[in-house]
Amino acid sequence: MDASGSTTDHVTVSLSRSEALVLADALGRWETDGTIAALEPAASRAMFDLAAALEPLVEVAFSDDYDAHLQRARAEVLRS
Repeated sequence: MDASGSTTDHVTVSLSRSEALVLADALGRWETDGTIAALEPAASRAMFDLAAALEPLVEVAFSDDYDAHLQRARAEVLRS
């Protein structure tokens, strides 16, 4: 049991679709350039797992206008 009285081993994080797209894009770039692999092993695993969890939620990832979606998402995240 944690300090809040919860007995679950899972944490739920709420993101807007824009936040999810921006985060998924960053994680993808960090995976490609080796940033994630350079982390200590447990952090690296957690980041890879997060990237995998976000992947199916970002439906525009393979669209022809992905860059436009990403730019709008970045702008929305900065406005909020």
